[in-house]
Amino acid sequence: MSTMTNLRNQLRAALYLASRDAYVKGAFVLPALLIAWMVAALFLSDGTAWTTYELAFSGLLSVGPIFGTSFATLGLAAHDRDSGGLRASACSEGGRTGYVASRVLLVGVLATALALWSALLSLVALALPGVSVDGTPAETLALLALVRFLVGWAYAVICVALTSAAHGMGATFLVALLVAQGALYSVAQMIGTIAWHFLFPAVTSDWFEVLSACSLHGLIQSFAVSDPVRFLALPLVYLALASALFHARTARRSL
Repeated sequence: MSTMTNLRNQLRAALYLASRDAYVKGAFVLPALLIAWMVAALFLSDGTAWTTYELAFSGLLSVGPIFGTSFATLGLAAHDRDSGGLRASACSEGGRTGYVASRVLLVGVLATALALWSALLSLVALALPGVSVDGTPAETLALLALVRFLVGWAYAVICVALTSAAHGMGATFLVALLVAQGALYSVAQMIGTIAWHFLFPAVTSDWFEVLSACSLHGLIQSFAVSDPVRFLALPLVYLALASALFHARTARRSL
């Protein structure tokens, strides 16, 4: 019972910190800035349709739950270190485990809120006269939003699990952008290709296809959700592995 109470208290404290954090507020502003750019582009165009609602929807989901969640999470992690969040949590029973669990849950809340906010803003794009509609079924759009939410959650936990020092806003923005644009995928692709070449030079394999199928970035490169099971299960696998890494690093971290 004390463990659950501790987790609730830590989650409450994390939510309180997030509700007042500038990085979180900035993450919610970013999709709105994309809508503002779309409106400006509409007025600068010749009046013909210049994009589709589906593309605008996909773009907002890339900016919101994908990039925005990583950006907000890295900023929160920096402020959390400055405020001694881990030091305060470690004083209670199971404090470090509760600290990790509360932060992972907080990232999930942020990803959910940013996905819903991005979907809501897409209705503004739908109302613009320069936006056409392809007629994609609502179920497909909902599934796309779910996948982007899961990928954003996993990406953000990966970011905080791999980050050991606080950075300024510029560095935070850059790291989140690189992760959202698939920098981790590119590095893994390069390392894997080199390793495969030296370890198994005589074996032919569709290495790039295998890596793409196992990468999070491969799930967001196209609009279509071709394999719902893989598209939903793979982010959860990455989320579990990133959470375990985050817990292992937190358990070893000195105060």
